[in-house]
Amino acid sequence: MKHLIATPRLILRPPTLEDAQDITRAKQEVWNELQHWMSWAYDGEETHEATLNYLEITFQDLEKGAPHLIARHQQTGDLVCMTGAAPYKDEEGHFTTGYWVTKDYLGQGYATEATNAAVRYAFKALNAKAMHIEYFEGNAASRRVIEKLGFRFVETEAGGHARCLDGAPLDVHRYVLKDTSDLPAMNMQWEHEP
Repeated sequence: MKHLIATPRLILRPPTLEDAQDITRAKQEVWNELQHWMSWAYDGEETHEATLNYLEITFQDLEKGAPHLIARHQQTGDLVCMTGAAPYKDEEGHFTTGYWVTKDYLGQGYATEATNAAVRYAFKALNAKAMHIEYFEGNAASRRVIEKLGFRFVETEAGGHARCLDGAPLDVHRYVLKDTSDLPAMNMQWEHEP
């Protein structure tokens, strides 16, 4: 299955084994931030072995029609962002998305651009019924991206996540998007082959 998405600044596609070193290096460069805000960033997940295990999961999800995506800069080829559409709670047609940005590209709108593309792709090419996303209390940058993308607030689970860094309980804020009408306008192209 082929998924290739072009946005004004990025090329998004499923990761391959050839991306593993770049993903590991990028994780390690922003590891403290990831441990603050990502649900998966427990000790040991910064290793290359963990990256290879993650890639195995992405290959399995891709076979189910749910692509995890890496975003590379169109001009430099640099790894910029990780995003995608992963299965959500075994609900048919429901996907979850998220993102993290590499060190050199933080604060430049890449999370919004890449995730906008991933969400549009999920609705148009994968026939998504809903996209789900969440952030943890204190992650104002992630909240801003979610709001820019037009997701609607669903609920807050008080203390619903133990922060990977230190186990501190964080509130989980959950959002959903049912179609693309509230997404910011963006030029993008994609190829999809079953």
